[in-house]
Amino acid sequence: MKNAMATWLWHCLTTNDEGFRYLKYVFAPAKKLLDASGVYHQVWLDIQSDSELTAVVRSRQLHVYRNGKKVLVLAGKSAPKLLREDKLSAKLQAMGITISAK
Repeated sequence: MKNAMATWLWHCLTTNDEGFRYLKYVFAPAKKLLDASGVYHQVWLDIQSDSELTAVVRSRQLHVYRNGKKVLVLAGKSAPKLLREDKLSAKLQAMGITISAK
């Protein structure tokens, strides 16, 4: 499931401008997450490599879960929302990204 989502998101981001506009409408922080120079790209790599992490797009935000419990929400322009202390949120803070508590 993770690889299918990654493939679809990457396809929309890289194939053509129309696909990216659709992806940007559906998922606001897409470029920040999928582009290698994006702020959240390390989060994307962690989601792909960690079997305990899953992610779901809801209301143009990426909801990140660890073992079925929501830990983080990545929105477009607002700061990430921390729902539970997690090593992923610690990594974001170490990168200098401000995280708001929900």
